[in-house]
Order: sequence, then structure tokens, then C-alpha cells
Amino acid sequence: MQITNNAAENKSTASNIKRALKRLEITIPEMKPTKKFVAKDRPDLNELTVKEIRANRDPLKNEAIKTELLRRLLDQSVNSHISMDIADSKAVLEHYRSHGGKVLNEMQTRFDEAVEVLRAKHTQIGGGDLDSKGVDKHHVARAEATIALEKTKAVLDAWNALVPFFTGKSGSTIQPHLKFVDVSLAEQRQHVLHRGKTHDGGDLSVWDALNMGLTVSLTLDPTEVKRRAQGLEDEKARERTQAHREMRLG
Repeated sequence: MQITNNAAENKSTASNIKRALKRLEITIPEMKPTKKFVAKDRPDLNELTVKEIRANRDPLKNEAIKTELLRRLLDQSVNSHISMDIADSKAVLEHYRSHGGKVLNEMQTRFDEAVEVLRAKHTQIGGGDLDSKGVDKHHVARAEATIALEKTKAVLDAWNALVPFFTGKSGSTIQPHLKFVDVSLAEQRQHVLHRGKTHDGGDLSVWDALNMGLTVSLTLDPTEVKRRAQGLEDEKARERTQAHREMRLG
């Protein structure tokens, strides 16, 4: 999701960014409209040419005819409508990118604040399922935790649309939970975490992570996500090396 020379791709990227920002309720200043030159009162080239010929004058010496011919040649040579569409689509994305620091800071702040609420409610409730029905002494705390959890989900859902674009780094990963938890291989296996899913097939949430005793730490740097993933692979490699060594010795 970068700025390209394809207007359709740029518009799709802009649409995804706009939708993500709307869900997060993050606002950025409106883009100032650009002033574009538009030729007014363009002449009828055929009519003007015929008029000059009938008057026994050379049409190519007529300034209005020459100007219109140049405009048409320019349109054909540089595909001005297509070029302007591309330029406009780039300008929108460049406007978004100029506010990237603000957007990322707000994402981090909102996530961290919501996690603090979740940690407090987790301690108060004692963990467990937030979807418990009925009214008990913790129903208010569960409701507050649910609201905070939705805020963390909104940030995580917007991650793919915003973070790679604003950081200029690839954000693809087969283990999306590493965006907000830093786990060891032992923890990954203990809780049967596979590609961001829990053992029952649901997406790992911050509340799930707290129930599991995992370290919740949002990163808005795709490089850090890859580092966390590589750390797990390195642990697996060390295990394999150790297993081979033991087989040789055994």
C-alpha cells in the first residue's frame, strides 16, 4: 500500500485509509483543493479553419487556430486527463502521509490507554470470559472492559491499512498476533497460538492475551513484527540443532 502511478490503486489505498481513520475517529485537516487551469471558450476548430480559408487567409497564421491545435496536441501527447487523475490520486495520499506521525501517535495512545483499562478490569474481575451473561458484582467492570477491548480491536483492525502506508514498510505477516504480543516459543506452544488464532479458532484478543499471562505490547513498526516472528524461528532452529546434537551423541 504505497503511492504508485496507478490512479485506481491510489484511490483504493486512500479509501482504505479513510475508512480506517473513520472507525478510529481520528481526524486530520482537510486537504486544500488545488487550482487547475481550464481553458475557457475554446473555439470550434473546423468552423474557424473554414472561415479563414474562405477569407483567403492561411489558417496556420491565425493565433486562435494555432493555440487550439497546440492544446489538442498536448492532450494527445501527454494524456492530460489521465495524468491529472494520477496526480490528484497521488496528492491525496501525500496529504495523508504528511499527517502520518499524528495518526500513529494517536493509534499507540488509544491502544495503550485501553490496555491499561483492561489490565485493571482483569485484576478486578479475575480474568475469565467477558461474555458472561447475567448480573453479578462484576457486570459493570465486564461492560467497561468490553468497551476497552473494542478500542484495541479497532486499532488492530486498522493496522494493515495504516501502519505499512505511514511507515513505508511491508506489514505482511502470517502471525498477526505478534503486532501486539511478544511471545516466546514456549508460550506460543503452550497456548496453541497459530497464525493469530487461539486453540478454538478465534482471533487472539488483548483480553485473551491477558488471560494467558502474555506480554501485551503493541508495535506500529512492521520491522519489529518481523523481528518477533524471526525470534520464534530462531528458537525453533536452536531446538533442531540441539536435537541433532543429542541424536549424534546418543
